[in-house]
Amino acid sequence: MNANVRSLLSPLHASLEKRSHFRFARGIPFLMIFLAVATFAALNANSNQAWAQGEGTVPGGTIPGGTIPGGTIPSPSLIYLGFKTSDEIEYPDDAHPDFSYKNEDIVALDPTTGLFSIYFDGSVCGLADANLDDFEILPNGNLLFTLRSTFTIPGLGAVDDSDIIEYTPDLSGCGTFAFRVKGADVGLTQGSEDIDGLGIAADGDLLVSTIGTAVVPSATGELQVRDQALIKLDESTGTWSLYFDGEDVGLVTSSEDIRSVWEYPAADAQDDYTIFLTLSGDFAVESINTDEGDKNDVEGCTLLEAGETTVCQFFKFLNGDAVSAGNQLDGLALSYTPVASGLTPITGRDDLENADERAVELASDFADFMAALAEGDGEITVDDFIEIVTQTYFPIIHR
Repeated sequence: MNANVRSLLSPLHASLEKRSHFRFARGIPFLMIFLAVATFAALNANSNQAWAQGEGTVPGGTIPGGTIPGGTIPSPSLIYLGFKTSDEIEYPDDAHPDFSYKNEDIVALDPTTGLFSIYFDGSVCGLADANLDDFEILPNGNLLFTLRSTFTIPGLGAVDDSDIIEYTPDLSGCGTFAFRVKGADVGLTQGSEDIDGLGIAADGDLLVSTIGTAVVPSATGELQVRDQALIKLDESTGTWSLYFDGEDVGLVTSSEDIRSVWEYPAADAQDDYTIFLTLSGDFAVESINTDEGDKNDVEGCTLLEAGETTVCQFFKFLNGDAVSAGNQLDGLALSYTPVASGLTPITGRDDLENADERAVELASDFADFMAALAEGDGEITVDDFIEIVTQTYFPIIHR
């Protein structure tokens, strides 16, 4: 079963499970299971028709409640979100049960279906009630994240909300945590200098937004910025520079604090970069054009100028209300097909020698599962089905 099928089945898993003990009804016909698998296989085939960025104009993409303008960047295959508080998403139809998540989770939204799934379950590896803040998914599959408040992480110790943590997954279960940046070492020592927005610039430097006014060391002295700005860290020197000045584009009020950021890693045909932002409340932006939104929207900015002078062409990327996500967003990352991040699912089985042997074993397991289902085994759960089809386990369940 390839990674795209796994990622498409994960929303089914999350929707049915809802972190409860949902069980298959006794005697579900084989045909229903077959049709479900066939449907997801068809969706998987469509998902491979990803936007391709060539040398010419890149087509625009439609996102629920938003869009990507033609000629800029491709449409993503998945949108990863974090929420300020634990909540649930009520789908507008009866076909899907409500989807529950916690504020230490990373949630994946499929923009083609509008369905959510759990991508990273923070509680599995000791982050229960930690309130995961903004995050990044690195090319090697590791996660970078920051926390909303101080917390003690098992195996690492006390973490400040100005620190940046790197999580390395482990195929045998929970991975390890390490400090990527200790905020106090790079000038983030005050309460107002705690990190809430975390991203990676196209050149590889870290991007940060703080919860209030920050005074940090720069190459030319002290740099003072507000919470509507993004500053870039040179990790080799521990110094900062201004990357995005929110005041230049109309972000000036307390509800316009940058809560999360993600930058597309390549320039478009006009040699401009694109960043995506979430903000703490109602906002209005004004630069080349104007736009507005609220706490559950993702705003796109084609960055025509960056640094001391910031100029944007804005566009609405995602309207949270359009996907029934009314909670405040405080984490954001995007993924493209084929997935560029190199994530490897956590699996409970060893790799077999070749693909043919894997296929034979999977077919055998599936046949045993269907035989038990036909016999009316009331103990068969949806987890059994997903395990057979995907062989994928927490804490990272997507590829």
